Amino acid sequence: MQTKLDSVNKTHAEQAVETVEKAESVQRTRRTNDDMNLEHKGQDWKWMDRQKNQGYFPGIDFTFKIFEVGCGAGNSVFPILSKIRDSSTFLYCCDFSTHAVHLVTCHPLYNASQCHAFVHDMCDEATSTYPFPDGSIDVILLVFVLSSIHPERMQMVINRLSKLLKPGGMILFRDYGRYDLSQLRLKKVTRVMRNSMTNVPENHDDCE
Repeated sequence: MQTKLDSVNKTHAEQAVETVEKAESVQRTRRTNDDMNLEHKGQDWKWMDRQKNQGYFPGIDFTFKIFEVGCGAGNSVFPILSKIRDSSTFLYCCDFSTHAVHLVTCHPLYNASQCHAFVHDMCDEATSTYPFPDGSIDVILLVFVLSSIHPERMQMVINRLSKLLKPGGMILFRDYGRYDLSQLRLKKVTRVMRNSMTNVPENHDDCE
């Protein structure tokens, strides 16, 4: 009988120990979760504080920064993002079209932690601002952008963009060349294209 009682008491004791251990485990988990929540809240507060700080701007912690002007729906943005993934490179992109920027930010490949898209009109410098300071960009990319700007404003646009570059930074561009395939595909020569391309006659309405 005593052996049975000892066995029962031992079983109860083991169950009690298990219960206490489970309770302690639950408490430890709760404390860990609470600590993690506090840590996350602390990070959120720090992030909010940084945003309130006048010196903060998107991509400030990245060492190499690219800025595409006239990004459209992202034909260059997403190939670039696929190449710079998990690197210290940040991509800015802008377009004067709100709809185009919306298409970029809603794309499944858009990564807000490594890219910042915004609406911007290069020809309206008097009222527009950039989300980053002058002298912070390594490379500026313009793909079929300059030909859409009136020739009288081209130099102003280039001068403004050059102020965004770091010392030694570069402006890379691709645009229409006289009678190249990209220009020939457009068929009709617009007034801006006539002004942008030398020696295109006024009556040259068809490039075929």
